[in-house]
Amino acid sequence: MDITSARRLFPAAENVIYLNHASMSPSPVPVRDAMTGLLESLSAGRFIPGPRISEMRDEVARRAADLVGAKAARVALVRNTTHGILLASEGLPWEAGDNVVCANVEFPANVYPWLGLKKKGVEVRFAREVDGRIPLHEVARLVDGRTRVLALSFVEFTNGYRNDLVALGELCGQAGVLFVVDGIQGLGALGLDMREAGVDLLSAGGHKWLCGPMGIGIAALSERAMAEMEPAHVGWLSVRRPLEFLDYDMTLAPDAHRFEEGSPNLVGLAGLGAALGLILEIGIEKIERRVFELSGRLVEGLGRLGVEVASPRGEGEWSGIVSFRPLSGTAIELCSHLSSRSIFVSPRGELVRASCHYWNSEEDIDALLEALGDVP
Repeated sequence: MDITSARRLFPAAENVIYLNHASMSPSPVPVRDAMTGLLESLSAGRFIPGPRISEMRDEVARRAADLVGAKAARVALVRNTTHGILLASEGLPWEAGDNVVCANVEFPANVYPWLGLKKKGVEVRFAREVDGRIPLHEVARLVDGRTRVLALSFVEFTNGYRNDLVALGELCGQAGVLFVVDGIQGLGALGLDMREAGVDLLSAGGHKWLCGPMGIGIAALSERAMAEMEPAHVGWLSVRRPLEFLDYDMTLAPDAHRFEEGSPNLVGLAGLGAALGLILEIGIEKIERRVFELSGRLVEGLGRLGVEVASPRGEGEWSGIVSFRPLSGTAIELCSHLSSRSIFVSPRGELVRASCHYWNSEEDIDALLEALGDVP
């Protein structure tokens, strides 16, 4: 599928200039139709549960595995990014004196699950951001013999800085540290191979760059993570033989099913499956290339306007997020002005964050630049 055809799948393209995918994406037609179709089937009594739910769940796991270079047997359904990270924070055997390394610019979803371990005597250390980046040496200086986990984002949510997962994964491998990645700001827009990057747990909700629904996501685990983590919460779908209802055999499922306690968000499952299918059909390489084209066009245009771009733009640091400082007024005021012209971006502190996806057009970028040029 080419990009022009893909744009037609987003009804939002006819109504607004939507550059806010780092917050939440509009639903493309296949996702909308999958969800409404399932609801209609349920309403009419045509949906037969049981095997069909398992088939839908396993297809989502296969598609997610194809996207991130994982094995389908090690992909679990989760409610959101936080839920996936909690699988590690609650599932590892912690000891007093252990530590976790994060960064001081992480989204809270990748901080609070670790701060909650303080009651167990676990220390949380924060690598410092420097000029919008998280330098490898800042992370490395905090890692020692008691570090159990390094927890960082694929892409940082404020300015779009893309962490060097391969270098960080190598550091973790050498130190024997589990590498936990909040993938929500990159997955669906940028290519990622978990095995190549040395990621042990990748968690992402479906509602941002995957263009899926809110309330469902995926957590993909490495072989090591599967071996070291135990589910903190066990339900009837966590066990090896869940359909033997009165057996009560607590033997856990040998795969990532063990991290799924009960019935899934069925409508969300249909939507996420369609969202992953669309991304795989278009191709993540093509999507990433298009995202870079559009974000590059925006950065160049902002430069012509004399606007300061806060997003790092070095080799390998790009993403679909472009954050910049308003020439006048506050970020909230500028976002309000833009929304009055049906241009949607987000304020993040003192910055305005624009986030363009593959289905956006050059005209979308130019409309934003024109509106910025008209600000008094």
